[in-house]
This record gives sequence, structure tokens and C-alpha cells, in this order.
Amino acid sequence: MCTRLEWITGFLYVYTDDNSKFGKGANNAQWTASSLHCAHTQQSNPHRAMNLCKWAKAFINDCDALPISQNGTPHNSQIDDEDVAANIATHLQNLSPYICALDIIHYVAILEVKKCLRKPSPLQQHNTG
Repeated sequence: MCTRLEWITGFLYVYTDDNSKFGKGANNAQWTASSLHCAHTQQSNPHRAMNLCKWAKAFINDCDALPISQNGTPHNSQIDDEDVAANIATHLQNLSPYICALDIIHYVAILEVKKCLRKPSPLQQHNTG
């Protein structure tokens, strides 16, 4: 889910950037061009661009409509683990008084933290297939 939220954030940033080279054309041209650009930067395809539009619209219309996996497998959150929650809390306390959810995303993306969480790195995921 965090990755999808990051993708949506990047897409909306490009779309709302006044200096964007994707124009302010009619018929959703800027929306489409921004989504295609973001899908490309995410090393994906036009199907991802279409999903970015869908996820962003759903999130804009309802902030509780988080883009979650629809494959039917239940996911246990490691945030429920007291040790993990304590480590995240300690990290956030060391930051400035103003924090956001992206700070947590960046923290759990650190290779050493991933090892502690037993999450494979992207290279390990790619090489195991």
C-alpha cells in the first residue's frame, strides 16, 4: 500500500506542478500525460498510468479509499509488533517536531531496517523469481 501511495503522490505532484512540461491541454490531456510520465518513471506501462488515475480519483473523492491489494491474501501488519512500533516511534522522535507518513515510509525503506523486518530488498525479490 505504501508504494501505491508513493506512486499516487508522485503522480499528483507532476500533475499539479506549475512548471510541468505536460501542458494544460483540454480533455484531460495534462492528467493523462502526467500519469503516463509517472508510470514511465516507475518503470511500468500505460496500465499503471490508468491505475494511477483510478487510484488518485478514488483517494481524492474519499481519503479513506486507500489503494490496497485486491489479490485476496490477508496481510498482517508488522506495525502491530510492539518492537517494530517502538523502533518507528523512536525514529520519529529523533526527527523535527513536524513529521508525516512519508517519514515512516523512508524509514522502513532503509536496508538495515528491512533486514530487521525480514523484508527482502528489491534486488533479492528480482533475483528469486
